[in-house]
Amino acid sequence: MDIDNTLLSIKKFSLTFNLDNEKLIAIDNISFDIAKNSIIGIVGESGSGKSSLGLSILSLHQNDKVDYDGSIIFENKNILEFTNKELQHFRGKDVSMIFQEPMNALNPVMKIGKQIAEPLITHSICSESESKKLVIDMLNKVGMENAKERIHSYPHELSGGMRQRVMIAMSIITNPKLLIADEPTTSLDITISRQILSLIKNAHNEYGISVMFISHDLSVIEAIADKVIVMYLGKVLENSKKEDIVKNPLHPYTKSLFAIAHSIREKDNNSLLPVIGGEVPSALNKPKGCAFHPRCSKCMPICRENQPKESIVGTSKVSCHLYN
Repeated sequence: MDIDNTLLSIKKFSLTFNLDNEKLIAIDNISFDIAKNSIIGIVGESGSGKSSLGLSILSLHQNDKVDYDGSIIFENKNILEFTNKELQHFRGKDVSMIFQEPMNALNPVMKIGKQIAEPLITHSICSESESKKLVIDMLNKVGMENAKERIHSYPHELSGGMRQRVMIAMSIITNPKLLIADEPTTSLDITISRQILSLIKNAHNEYGISVMFISHDLSVIEAIADKVIVMYLGKVLENSKKEDIVKNPLHPYTKSLFAIAHSIREKDNNSLLPVIGGEVPSALNKPKGCAFHPRCSKCMPICRENQPKESIVGTSKVSCHLYN
């Protein structure tokens, strides 16, 4: 990637949780870049490390006993070396996050208008008196009906879709350079989910915000991203442009995810959905060799012994012994 076009660069990054008697490696030596004005999709099953990665970019593991290794470079600075003061400036202004469950992220005893205005005032973008108009304008942009009245509502008075609109308004009102969206449509019905996807894409197009969109649903990633990162048990298995990975998925895990996603779309009542055999192993008891080998139909003896190195196939990067 052209270094002048790189917004954020993750280099040999690992995240380890220090539990009472053991260590849990949630993210294991991963590297990739996020370009300016791009939408990158991070996809994988539960336990793949997707959400931990999003939290790491904002250094939100501070209350946990964690060790970081490697670097996360944002505009030539390593986020992992930021002071608390630098993090306060960075969070919400340069990078913001939409969480999966807004009720856990919103303050239940504060009106939503004040919550949306808070980053404007914290980062000295405008005064408190000036913020009200900006908040109402932003709520209108994200499709909140009766925005003038809604600014006086508490989170519990809103539907799930409305709360997610509040989260989007709060996360883009400061015009950040990167928006991390952590499974923002998971608990919503399909109609509202499509509206939320459209809002995030509109924010990307209108403001030039780069987006890191995290999901377990490959069909959602396919709909919004221009680049796809496939994660499994803390590893990046495949890294490719969206059009290339759709036409020619390389890793057996990626192929299985696409088979499931396409079968759901085309399913009739008499057909059985394909499944990936077995379960994701515990991060505390990872298999030797390739982490996916116990579930892989293409497993070879080398897969059980050695971790695969990353190979370049066309414009894609894949970690699989089939390509070494």
